Amino acid sequence: MTFEHKLPTHFRFRDAQDFDGVVVILDKFDVIRETKQGYWVIDKNYRYLLINEKRAKKLKKLRWIVKDSHSKHCHPSLEEAMKSYEFRKISHITRLKFALEQSTLALESMDFIKSKTVEDFAERGINIGKTTSHDDLNWED
Repeated sequence: MTFEHKLPTHFRFRDAQDFDGVVVILDKFDVIRETKQGYWVIDKNYRYLLINEKRAKKLKKLRWIVKDSHSKHCHPSLEEAMKSYEFRKISHITRLKFALEQSTLALESMDFIKSKTVEDFAERGINIGKTTSHDDLNWED
C-alpha cells in the first residue's frame, strides 16, 4: 500500500522521564481519512501498520478524532496542541494536589482510624475532616 499524505499533520505534546530528566516530546500524526465529523489518524512512527488496518485499530494506533471535540488526542496546529498540553498539565496538578491532601489527611488521622471498630465504618465510613481543597469541589453534580 502506498501512502500519500495530502491532509494536514496533527500534533500532540507529551512528556516522559528519561535518564537526563523530563523530556517533552512532539508526536506527529498523519491523517489517513477525513469525514464531515472527523479524522482517522495514525502516529507517523506506526504508519507501517496501515498494511493491516484491523491490526492497527486493535493495537490502538489508529485513532478517531472528532473535529468539533474540545478534548482531542491530537490537533491540526502546534498552537492547539500546546494549549491542550498546558491544560492537561494543569489538570494533572489539580488532581494530584487533591490526592496528596487526601492522603496526608488520612495518614495524619491514622491513630483515630485505628481506634474505630467495624461497626463505626458500617454505614458510610468515618469522617476524618476536610482537605483544604474541599470547598473548591463541585458538590452539585
